[in-house]
Amino acid sequence: MDESQFDVYTERVSHNYLAGRMRAAFTTAEELKSLARSERALIPYLTANFYVMNAAQALYEPDPGRQAAVENIGYLESKEEAYQFDPQLSEDEYAYTVQWMTACSYDNLAKHVAAVSGYNSPELQDIVEEGFRVCHRTGKTDCISCFREYAVAVYREGGNLVMAIENARRVAEHPPGTQNGDRRFVGARDVVTLLTEAGRLREAIASIHDMWALVDTYYAKTEARITSRAATDMVALMSGDPDPVRQFVPEAYRHVGWDDLPAVDENPYLNLVVDQAVAAEAFCEGDFDTAAEILRSWADRLASRRIHGERCELLVRLANVYMAQGDREAAQRIADEVYALASPARSYLYIDRIRRLLDGRVPPTPVGLLEPADEGPYANATAVPSPAVDEPAASPEAPDEPAATTTDEANEKAPGWYPQCDEFDRVYRSLHGQSLEEVAKTASNMLDEVLAVDWRSFDDPNSAAVTLFFAGAFARLADRLPEAWQTAQEMHTRWPEAPALLNMVAFIGSLMRSQAEANDEDPDAIIGKDQLEDWFRTSLEKQPHGSGHFTRAGLFFIENGSLDDAEWCFSRAVAEERTNVTAALILARIYMQKERGGDALVLLDETIRAGARELELFDLAAYLAYSMDRYTEAVTYLKFYFDLGGDDPWQRYSYVRSLLAVDQPEKAAKAFAELKKEDVGEFAYSTVEAWLKSYDSKREFGESARRVLHIPLYTVERLTRAGVRDCLECLRKIAAKLDDSETEKMIFRRLIAANLSDPELFEPSRMQRASQPNLNYYVCTVHQELGENWKTFPERFADEEDWNAYITYWGVLARHPEEAEAYVQEMQEIAYNGGPCTFLDCELQDTDFADHPGVVWQGRREPAEDRPRG
Repeated sequence: MDESQFDVYTERVSHNYLAGRMRAAFTTAEELKSLARSERALIPYLTANFYVMNAAQALYEPDPGRQAAVENIGYLESKEEAYQFDPQLSEDEYAYTVQWMTACSYDNLAKHVAAVSGYNSPELQDIVEEGFRVCHRTGKTDCISCFREYAVAVYREGGNLVMAIENARRVAEHPPGTQNGDRRFVGARDVVTLLTEAGRLREAIASIHDMWALVDTYYAKTEARITSRAATDMVALMSGDPDPVRQFVPEAYRHVGWDDLPAVDENPYLNLVVDQAVAAEAFCEGDFDTAAEILRSWADRLASRRIHGERCELLVRLANVYMAQGDREAAQRIADEVYALASPARSYLYIDRIRRLLDGRVPPTPVGLLEPADEGPYANATAVPSPAVDEPAASPEAPDEPAATTTDEANEKAPGWYPQCDEFDRVYRSLHGQSLEEVAKTASNMLDEVLAVDWRSFDDPNSAAVTLFFAGAFARLADRLPEAWQTAQEMHTRWPEAPALLNMVAFIGSLMRSQAEANDEDPDAIIGKDQLEDWFRTSLEKQPHGSGHFTRAGLFFIENGSLDDAEWCFSRAVAEERTNVTAALILARIYMQKERGGDALVLLDETIRAGARELELFDLAAYLAYSMDRYTEAVTYLKFYFDLGGDDPWQRYSYVRSLLAVDQPEKAAKAFAELKKEDVGEFAYSTVEAWLKSYDSKREFGESARRVLHIPLYTVERLTRAGVRDCLECLRKIAAKLDDSETEKMIFRRLIAANLSDPELFEPSRMQRASQPNLNYYVCTVHQELGENWKTFPERFADEEDWNAYITYWGVLARHPEEAEAYVQEMQEIAYNGGPCTFLDCELQDTDFADHPGVVWQGRREPAEDRPRG
């Protein structure tokens, strides 16, 4: 058939979609899909599915959207299936479609799963991780922003608005890619919305202008303008004085209203956004019946479609309306409905907001805040004191170990707390700083007192949980865990379903397993790991709050290798209590393991800002800041680190370098005087000394830098290869800044000879050659024989001494293989000229580059043979 017919349908779908008419777009896409199926035309079929799965989001129809996404993934991931559908398929057109559409299909699949299951649900995580991999595999890194938005949604539903806001800011700041790949507006809008939910109205107001400034960068401009207006209205209403807030909207957009709003059946999503704003305005005007009617109507509509997050959001706002009316009974019914929906999905944001509303920690508001607003009529508008947290004040860890509960729990009394617990808590805290013998003796005496408590007379299982808490704490220090375990089993027999007690029973059981393993005994003879996991999961589902509650489960999961479950638990623990140092440190290391150093630093910074002052927090935060070149922050963390008694010589080294990086040479010189007392090795020490000399003169810098360059690398013991490269790169950049070309050239040659070069090192030499069209990209494999001078070769490392030869790789742009080998030969002679080299391969990787020819990267060298040098 005439392909122009497909184009007509596609144009109609796109026009309706961009105008926000999602029902029309969906219907036309289904027609295009039917036509493409009948004609066995795969690309139009995939395009139709693309619009189906996107439009279905706004229509709150997850089933057809999910089906379309799964179908597309099948064809895009299997060339065989694609050609079975369309034997005439163009290979180039298919490859292009795979490149741009695969990640989008995973994105849509994840959104449709999340629509029903929630963004924090376990089943979503595998889809998101696969989507990240697809972004990198297909080279469509623009779409990484889409998957960053999942971090926003996951943190939000998990109740951690601090991390959600930070990730939304990253989306807003991400460099734009293609027109449809520019997600900055989405990030900026999320920042405003999340700040509002968090009660941070001052920041929300200040962020309104940034949101509107990005409205027209978003491909769906109708959606962008309507949702921006709604977000602005929410902040304005919460402020109590809307007109000044609306002045933050750029003048060109102040006319934007609801005129372009499609009919409700055409776009339920946009109508819901607008109706939430209308309900908020009714709330502020005291028309609670209207607000309740709007919210209840939408909640029922979404319930019929099994939509999770938006339904929970509506119910939270509805509970706020009822509380404002003084109808606590109705609000409690809504709370029960929210708990039933949110607990299995781990959607803690909705649970936390409604709990804090009911217990008086936040006042009723049109938005349903997580925290009281920082200004306006809802700022600290509650006189009801916060209730106690659900954990005992002490920690079951030894005093010299990280606590398994939160730092601030001492200021609260846990449910079930009874007078004798005050003495247990006081004695436990007094153990800090005592000798091991004194600790063991006191703990043993206190364990006798705890075990003597008549817990069988308790009516409240929470009191038994508190008793077991102290029993576990003292038993561990007294090396009498089996006695606490016996008590735990007896308590569990009486109260098998009580979540706080179940959590403690599971924790002591996990300690018993660890002790058995340490003693080379069979842990399964005590309690099975699967049983403990079941108890922990049950306790968290039945009681989805309590920082220590989740910390204990997290410790179990991380010990048993369940990293994702551990992340979930520690993230929840930190969201519940910002000063839970144990959870924050472990979670930060999990983030680092998952290559999310930025998240780790935000987490640690938030823990510090909340008031935690443990040395290890500043130690890790300083390390991360320094490694990410965030030197101003590193200086701040390191000041606290040293004030708290930190004495790691490498942190002092980092401190001097950070001060120099922020151009504070006088302070750096004073810190360098302290560094002289430490043993960080000549290479590191001399690098810092040369940097300091650069403030005196070019000549003095050059002399100091040469001293570094004459140190044989095989004598360097205190630095890794990355550390050596960092020092040399630092000196190279200083030399370039001082226009010391001779020193810069020496460093250039040493980086190559030491096999420490980064790709950017080769840019200047390539730029000296004229740009040429039709270049090829080759990878050359070189075999380098090593001569007798290898043992004393200054650029070899100690672990390379016994090599006879090595193999290395070079990436190069050239017109043909002979030219590629000539460029590589030039660089390989710099790398080593004490023996002959042989080209093993010069493999063509890609073609048709318009660029400057030459070497673009140097690969890692590796020994060519295992036999030692004779």
